[in-house]
Amino acid sequence: MEKKRILIVDDHQMFLDGLKLVLKQHKNIEIIGEALNGPRALELVKILKPEYIIIDINMPGLNGIATTEEIKKICPDCKVIALTMVDDFVSVNQMLKAGANAFILKNTGAQELLKAFEMIDKDELYMSSDISEIIMKGIYTLGQPDVQKSKRVVSHDVLTHREKEIVEHVTRGLTNTEIANLLFLSPATVKTHRKNILAKLNLNNTASLVRYAMEHELISDQKI
Repeated sequence: MEKKRILIVDDHQMFLDGLKLVLKQHKNIEIIGEALNGPRALELVKILKPEYIIIDINMPGLNGIATTEEIKKICPDCKVIALTMVDDFVSVNQMLKAGANAFILKNTGAQELLKAFEMIDKDELYMSSDISEIIMKGIYTLGQPDVQKSKRVVSHDVLTHREKEIVEHVTRGLTNTEIANLLFLSPATVKTHRKNILAKLNLNNTASLVRYAMEHELISDQKI
């Protein structure tokens, strides 16, 4: 079995050491490097070319958001898992725009991290339930004042009612299987709907779909 080559970036050595101990228990994971700050992380990305990068959002100096933006320029195919301890919609939203592939709160267990690997390997955006709640609450309380909707040529009116339902569930962090169970569809049908949605909206991936849904208010005002 080919191992997942991982770079860990966190400014707290104790947390970094603990995360390494957890990950080393899994034979399909190889930690190829570690960095205590953004600039060092960028150096190691260029040298080591990791497949996955686990990074803290809130670091002094070059924070996780700015570091992720640079990582994606250097290595567009690198998959970034963002870690945070802060209940902060703005930071999560900015990290999403920077190109992160998964979001996890630091106080979640190892199984959550393994689930993130599983989902992003399927090219799906992964958000823990806590992160999904942060995003949903942030949309309703803070809104999206910086959105320039007029720049979008494609209107989401091209989506069917079913497709809009699926967009909402994707934004809430549900997997294809979970969406399929809710809507009484097969996972394959949900996958096809998602592919069609991306094509209709001229989007590339799930992360861009989540951003689009947030910016264009495609999420109903329901109690979370």
